[in-house]
Amino acid sequence: METNNRLFRMQSNNDELNSFTNSNMPIRRVVISDDGEITFNPDEHKYIYFSRSPKHHYYYIYKKILKIINDELKRAHAENNFEYNIPANLKRYLPARFTSLKHYTTFNTNVIRNVQTFFRDYLPPKYVELVSLTYLNAFTEFINKCVVHNMKKIDNPGPEISDTAIYGGAYGINDAWLDLLKCSITHSENCTISIDQFFDFLIDNCYYSENTRHDIEKLSEDKQFFDMLNYFTYKKLLNPQFYDRNNINDAIRYIEKIEREQLFAHKRELTPYYFRQVKSNFKNEIHEMRD
Repeated sequence: METNNRLFRMQSNNDELNSFTNSNMPIRRVVISDDGEITFNPDEHKYIYFSRSPKHHYYYIYKKILKIINDELKRAHAENNFEYNIPANLKRYLPARFTSLKHYTTFNTNVIRNVQTFFRDYLPPKYVELVSLTYLNAFTEFINKCVVHNMKKIDNPGPEISDTAIYGGAYGINDAWLDLLKCSITHSENCTISIDQFFDFLIDNCYYSENTRHDIEKLSEDKQFFDMLNYFTYKKLLNPQFYDRNNINDAIRYIEKIEREQLFAHKRELTPYYFRQVKSNFKNEIHEMRD
């Protein structure tokens, strides 16, 4: 049995953010060992946000790395008197959206190459980590039943969905839900990419832009447009916790904690029968995935 359920995250590639000027860079909250063991770090009571779809992940990577580039350029120009022909505001020149730039392709490519050279020659190397987690259908069904659509940032004891206007948005997952997610992950994929590699991607795809939602909806049918996730080399690792003999018991224990502590949207009327069914679904799917 296979599952197509995947969560995505972009984060710093180390535990400190000292290599970035951009204070909005997501901290490293998902740590994957060489053996595939997953740790949610540092405090499981806090929310960790994951893109719910490749499209949202792509959008977030693009938006966030452009901001890093822009912030680094602003800092470099503010602190140093470089005699270098680089625009102070990258967003004026780089294709921050993805529609056709036929008349300006050469110009934009040259600008990107110049900025890439500036980063390569004048700034310390900078990296981000991309993470993908493949997990059980049972977890998807359960969290979607319990989640809050948190548009107003209200207090909420359980999982939430935010940024829903952008390609399905992101899950915010915390507490026992993170423990249950770890029990549900069959395997992970991760890679570290440099800002330099991102420039290569921009150069290869600079004729695209993303002017409006209508344009990006249309371009989403073009497979190349969303091939960014395949542009980099990912390391795939099985999750040893999923194949541990105690994993079913662990999953059931976390489901019971969620029920007991009511870690779900309080407007939901979830009966004891519903939670018994959830436990049965997890147990059956874990058995099927192992066979």
